Amino acid sequence: MGCALGIAHRSHRDRGGLPFLVAVDMIPPALAAPHMTERVAPDHWVEVTDRVVPRNPDATFVETFLGLETIAAAGTLSARDGACDIRTPYDDYVLIMPARQLTPGQTAVRLRRKRRFEDHHAS
Repeated sequence: MGCALGIAHRSHRDRGGLPFLVAVDMIPPALAAPHMTERVAPDHWVEVTDRVVPRNPDATFVETFLGLETIAAAGTLSARDGACDIRTPYDDYVLIMPARQLTPGQTAVRLRRKRRFEDHHAS
C-alpha cells in the first residue's frame, strides 16, 4: 500500500524510481504503467569548460542567478571582480551552481556550454 500511495502523488511527468521498482519486481508493471511516461532522448548535453574564481572580496554577480540559466549571447556581462568585468565567453553559456556569496579563491560558478548531439557526432 505504501508504494501505491507514493505513486498516486507523483507528477505524470516524473518517472522517479518506478522503472527500478518494476525491474526488481517490487511493484507490478500494470500498477506503474499509468504513472510512467515514455523517455525522450535529450537533444543536447553540456560541456564543462571552465570556472570563475574571483580575486577580490567585492566580486559580485550583476544579477541574482539560481543556476541553469542560459545566457544567449557571448560577451554578456555576468559578474564584476573588482575593476574587471566578467563576460560570457561564448553563446549559450549555462551557469552551473553559482555561489550565493562570492569569496576570493573559491569557485563562484562553473562555465558550461550547450552542445547539440548532432554537432558532436559531425565533428
